[in-house]
Amino acid sequence: MFLILAGTFPAGLITIRSLLIVDVRYMPVRCPLAVIAAYFAFFGYVGLWLVYIDRSRKDRDSFLDIEPLSSIDTPADCMPHPLTGPFAGGGGDFS
Repeated sequence: MFLILAGTFPAGLITIRSLLIVDVRYMPVRCPLAVIAAYFAFFGYVGLWLVYIDRSRKDRDSFLDIEPLSSIDTPADCMPHPLTGPFAGGGGDFS
């Protein structure tokens, strides 16, 4: 996350410097353009991060190759039974 923010600031700064080089001296135009450029850079970095996360998850999933627990057949004896007796629940009787 720090790298995303650390890359966003220079994108705005480079945009401001570039606009000064091309002689855009009017501040109400230059600053919003720099903010828009930094905004697009931020979402570009977030997109790269999402691609990185997706790729690392695919690598991890293929490496472990564990089947989910829902696909394992279990006998009915292993399943917990509903509570009976004083701990059965059902709310209170307020009459």
